[in-house]
Amino acid sequence: MKLSNFDIGMIVVFAVLGVAGIGGYIYTSGDLEEATTKATVAEQTVADLRTRGAGKSAQDDSGDKIGITNDNLVQLGETIKKLSAGLEELAKTHFLKGGNPLAAIKAVDGTEFKQNLDRVVARLTKDAKANRVGIPAGFYFGFSRYIPNTPSQQHTVILQKQLLALSEISDLMVKAKVDKIEAVRRTMEEDGASNMRGSADNDSLKSKVTTGEYGYYVVYPFEVKFQCRNIEELRSVVNGLVKSDRVYVIRTIKVKTSKDTTVRMNELKSSLNQDTPPAPAPEGGETATPPAPAPAGGTTAVTPAPAVQPKSERGPVDIFGTETYTVDLRVDLIEWTGKANTPTAPGTTRPNPSTP
Repeated sequence: MKLSNFDIGMIVVFAVLGVAGIGGYIYTSGDLEEATTKATVAEQTVADLRTRGAGKSAQDDSGDKIGITNDNLVQLGETIKKLSAGLEELAKTHFLKGGNPLAAIKAVDGTEFKQNLDRVVARLTKDAKANRVGIPAGFYFGFSRYIPNTPSQQHTVILQKQLLALSEISDLMVKAKVDKIEAVRRTMEEDGASNMRGSADNDSLKSKVTTGEYGYYVVYPFEVKFQCRNIEELRSVVNGLVKSDRVYVIRTIKVKTSKDTTVRMNELKSSLNQDTPPAPAPEGGETATPPAPAPAGGTTAVTPAPAVQPKSERGPVDIFGTETYTVDLRVDLIEWTGKANTPTAPGTTRPNPSTP
């Protein structure tokens, strides 16, 4: 088989595009292992092409030799090396930074967890007040069931991980100086199988902690609801999640404005330029100023009194940009384990990653 210059160019182009898009692929599929395997297969393919095409020119059609120049092979090989290096660096930076610190969390006594929870809530409440961020009375940032209660030791591992995530997310909202934090929700893993239905309290999220495909990662779902007056505050929260040392995946963002519609420009101009009606004349005729003393030898002039402008009864005009926003943010904390819970070798018989 002989490849044309166009074919060779396309191979290189698609390899370059793969490097550019690999970050997005990993974050959407959550399957770093498969991407790494594909890079290894691509390297082997290049080596095979080099062997099969060695010693033959591009014009030679004999046997199964491939007409591909050494320059093309070198360029393609360098591209694949960049891809592999990018995958390795991405894993070290975002998934394997410091190993897996969440996995190092051990069970503690329920009283110890409760004391730590109280300290975290007290700090968040103090910071919210200092930044003029409103919170409901008695707000406990997703853990209100433990105001009067103490959890059992067997539940403290997941509770500690949830507390780490919710304290960071709440910190981001406070530092962004949102108007008000309305709700912070987590999955109630301590409720067992019934946690999918959620609890009656406002802290409960109808979901559960799940293990990702082939056991490479664990997903901890959360939801927060807050009010803000401008999009910059929302952007600050999102940027904080992206820049965190932990791995957060934002699933959905729902934004609702306080006004369904806003005044149009022509309506605004019409409202502002509307003529004010003159004051009604009293019964019995026109209002006139008393005649001024006439000068010697002249006549007396009568000057109509100016109309009294009535106080406007129109309220303030709502214009675009003065509304508030209510934001529902659904976010997952990802605990990357890097260990498959199946003996199936990645990249062989396993199916393609499912669409998120």
